[in-house]
Amino acid sequence: MRITLPRSQVFAAAAAAVAASLSTSSQAAVPPVPGVVYCIPGVTATRCRGTFWETGKLYEKGQEGGALTPVEYTAALKRIGELRKLIASLGANAEAGEIAAVGEVAAQARAELRQVGLRVCNSLAGDERIDSERRLLRAVRVLDDLDVATLNEAPSDSAKTAPGFSQVSLLLTRTVSSLDEFTRELPLEPDPFVDS
Repeated sequence: MRITLPRSQVFAAAAAAVAASLSTSSQAAVPPVPGVVYCIPGVTATRCRGTFWETGKLYEKGQEGGALTPVEYTAALKRIGELRKLIASLGANAEAGEIAAVGEVAAQARAELRQVGLRVCNSLAGDERIDSERRLLRAVRVLDDLDVATLNEAPSDSAKTAPGFSQVSLLLTRTVSSLDEFTRELPLEPDPFVDS
């Protein structure tokens, strides 16, 4: 005689078995070393910074802060413009083979852009906020790609390509373009109905 169990009981039994095996294996595991920062796979351990690790701590949604006052909002827009100019000026470094310097600036700019940009987005409401966050995250992703490219490209690689056509140079151009797209649609003042 064959006994068949309902699917819910099968899944519950499987989940209990997995939980039991995890609890026994976690007791035998070596405790984590304090102060060790774990890196996001795919962004390399050289800089140990990735999409959510700029500060060395895991980013959690909602920790970026609330809406900005009109004065803070204007200062934040100005700072984003300064970051855009800084990234645009890195083209000369890329052509000179100073790839590591480009990567360091890209990593720092990404961290600041995420923090300042999310505060700007939090100062907007409705679809405007959602669309702005989408454009911001697109710009941050391109900065991620630029950072990874600088870690993987040897300085001699840029000498083998025509000026402006190395992977780092092309990603610099894409980064500036995506930052322009992000800032072009931002209003000059925050939404007055968003709570700070």
